[in-house]
Amino acid sequence: KTNSSRVTALLGLGILFGPSAQEVIIAPPPPPPPPVEVAPATQTCADGSVILATDMCPAAPVYVPPAPPEPAPERG
Repeated sequence: KTNSSRVTALLGLGILFGPSAQEVIIAPPPPPPPPVEVAPATQTCADGSVILATDMCPAAPVYVPPAPPEPAPERG
């Protein structure tokens, strides 16, 4: 006497129907962007020069008014 139902069950478990599972490929993350260069902070001095914000502007020249003209000699 053969046990044909047991042989059928074993063969049924080994057969897959439908498409097989697709292999999922995960791409590595992109590299981080390069660091952004930031320009140093500047300031504009009274004389129009542009310097770093951490530096001090040069002292403004002291205004010295011109000497008054000499009086004309008196005629007499």
